[in-house]
Amino acid sequence: MLRVLLCALAIGSASAFSISPVGACSSQQHRRASACMAAAAKPLSEKEAREAAAAKARAELEAARAELEAARAEREAALKALEESKKVRKAPEPKAPKAPVKAPEFKLPSVSMPKMSAPSTSATAPSGGAFSPTNPAVQGLLGGLAVGLLPAGAIVSLRSFLVSARR
Repeated sequence: MLRVLLCALAIGSASAFSISPVGACSSQQHRRASACMAAAAKPLSEKEAREAAAAKARAELEAARAELEAARAEREAALKALEESKKVRKAPEPKAPKAPVKAPEFKLPSVSMPKMSAPSTSATAPSGGAFSPTNPAVQGLLGGLAVGLLPAGAIVSLRSFLVSARR
């Protein structure tokens, strides 16, 4: 259905851009050319100018009507094609299989995982003891303690001295 509609649209747009051969001219083009040649030949009176304008308007009206009729005919053809594509078509009935279908048999490959064990650690203390000053962890702890307690003690003692001087 969509293909038919697209085809009708493509044909309609292509026919809108149709070009006539070079030698062939429509009657409207002949009228315009003769009107231009007649106007150049002699000056027209007011009455003749009105008649020429009316004739020109009539010719344009007729051309517009012809174009409208062509568009209506094209639309009707497209609608007819669309209606034909909408007709319900019977789908062929599915045929039952003659023999039951058997799936092919296959075996999955066997997979074996490698054995893993956690590394063993000894629970013995280091040779110098857990809190020996040579241990880098203990050295960091003592350094942090000194950096933190010395300024804190100085600040507390300064505050005590300033508070006692007020009394």
